[in-house]
Amino acid sequence: MKQYEKKFKTYFGIILGSFFCSAFSLSFIPALNRLDEQSNATWGYVIALFFWIGLIVGCIMIGVMNTKMRRARAKAYSTWKMKRPKRPGMFMFSKEPLHLAIYFVIAAGFIISIADLIRTFVPTRIMFPVISITYYAIVIHGIVDGKNFRIYQRIKAEG
Repeated sequence: MKQYEKKFKTYFGIILGSFFCSAFSLSFIPALNRLDEQSNATWGYVIALFFWIGLIVGCIMIGVMNTKMRRARAKAYSTWKMKRPKRPGMFMFSKEPLHLAIYFVIAAGFIISIADLIRTFVPTRIMFPVISITYYAIVIHGIVDGKNFRIYQRIKAEG
């Protein structure tokens, strides 16, 4: 199972890195207001490119990981008597400290965003990083509560 641990680590690194690139690019949107029109358009395309490439690469790598790690999941379900999840990772919740911290970040991001929509009190240059952090926390929640991460934790504990 050691070879699976290394593969899982690699896939999770690529997935988290690409989604981070996608989320972090949102933080640069307020800086576009300070540029002239030509630079604004150019940097707008660059930011959009980073966002979409990160999002697409992350989604593709999740699909690749699901396909490549099918054998490890089959072994985990048969050998360790792990239950197959009935729902996608996005709709599963855990009480582990890491997961609770992620839920807190998501809740705080939603509360700040909704409060800002009702009554504008947060400057735009701060609101976009809040949105990008919330977006990244939602992505991480879907990954760390998913079946692949649970199996990775089990393999790592046994290793």
